[in-house]
Amino acid sequence: MIRSPDFIHHHLRNSTGGVIIETGGIDHTGIYVEMRGGSLEIHEFDFGFRGLVWSSCNGLVLASEFKNYHTHSVVNPLTKQQVFLPPYSNDIGYHPHFALAFVEATMEYKVACMIDVSPLFARTHIAVLTVGVDKVWRYIDIKHLSLETRLAYFSVKPIVTGGYVHWISRTFVLTMNVETESFRLFPVPRTRPEHRMILPMGSSLSLVYGELSREVWEMNPRTGEWIKLLTFDLESHIFQDCFPHLCQMVPYGWLQVREVLLFIPTGFPRCSVAYNIKTREMQPFELDPVGPLALQYHVFAPHVNSLVRLEG
Repeated sequence: MIRSPDFIHHHLRNSTGGVIIETGGIDHTGIYVEMRGGSLEIHEFDFGFRGLVWSSCNGLVLASEFKNYHTHSVVNPLTKQQVFLPPYSNDIGYHPHFALAFVEATMEYKVACMIDVSPLFARTHIAVLTVGVDKVWRYIDIKHLSLETRLAYFSVKPIVTGGYVHWISRTFVLTMNVETESFRLFPVPRTRPEHRMILPMGSSLSLVYGELSREVWEMNPRTGEWIKLLTFDLESHIFQDCFPHLCQMVPYGWLQVREVLLFIPTGFPRCSVAYNIKTREMQPFELDPVGPLALQYHVFAPHVNSLVRLEG
């Protein structure tokens, strides 16, 4: 029964979503944070091997091995099923950013990565493969984009929302329709980049803008239209009990769509806060108490526990 497509689909649609927070440095450890009944639940995140999470989609995680970044696989952390991706050529480079997305029309998963295959970034391509189907990576030429545009997106980590992959620059969003493998450029609302963060929010992109008074915008991935959803105030006194001196609260992910937003306070890199926009309730938690702080960084990925399986 568990392998029944209907059962797996029902389980996925009724699962509570959360966020993978992975600490990088000398080694990679992670936690999985979700909210149930208004309270945070934090679990150790384990997908069967030590590695770096690049992307997550429908409960599947795209990761590379800690000791070999050129070995990539798609893993279900719940069932421990693992499908290795075909090796890629050196053209992709040593520091690419990969994204995993779902094609609902065909029930397939695709991996996309922006690469450079010539000196001085003159010809940037998108490398794509269908998981479990393609034996080699396919290259999609995006030479119709200006060199300035291609340069702006090359080193940017992509964001996945539903069947779309987005690369964000200061003024534009480059959006790939994963099903058709077509691309469009959409403008970003006129905002100061240092006071905004563009984040995945369910099946859409969101833009959180401001310092104390914040605006939340949502982008339609088909049209590129941005709509202002709501505003909320981060009153500084709310955080004084946990963070005694003035600090900036940097948003990094949605724990619940349009409701609970995750922040990291500047100056407290091991701490995080889940803030309920509707109730103004704040729940602080620790990211990772172990390891040399100077060598740490954090990777965040929306995730949901599921029974989804891959062929391949």
